[in-house]
Amino acid sequence: MVRKGIFLAGILMLALAGGSPAGATQNKSITVINKAKTTFFHLFIAPADSSQWETDYLDNILEPGDSLLLEVSLDPKTRRWNLRVEDSEGQELIWKDVELGRKKKVALHHQDGRTWTE
Repeated sequence: MVRKGIFLAGILMLALAGGSPAGATQNKSITVINKAKTTFFHLFIAPADSSQWETDYLDNILEPGDSLLLEVSLDPKTRRWNLRVEDSEGQELIWKDVELGRKKKVALHHQDGRTWTE
C-alpha cells in the first residue's frame, strides 16, 4: 500500500512539474488543413526518428482546401513529427520534422515536388 502511494505521489509531482512518466502520451486536438492540390485518402503521423507508420487518422477523404480536427495521442517528449498522406493512386507525400506539440493547426502544402507546412 505504501509503494502504491509513493508511486501515485511521484506521478502527481511529475504532473505538477510539467513532466510525464516514461511512455506517457498526451491527447491533443489539432486541425489539419489540406493546402495541397491533391485529395488525401490516408494520413499517418509518426515521430521523426521512427521508420514505422502506424495509425491512419483519416476515416474519409480530405479534399484540397478542406480541414479536419484530429484527436491524436502524442508523446510530449517528442518535438518533431513526420506526416505522410496517400492519394487515390497510393502515391505518398511526406512532411518531415513538423513541430506538432505547440500547434493547434497545421496546413500541409505541396507544389512542384516540394512539401512544407505553416
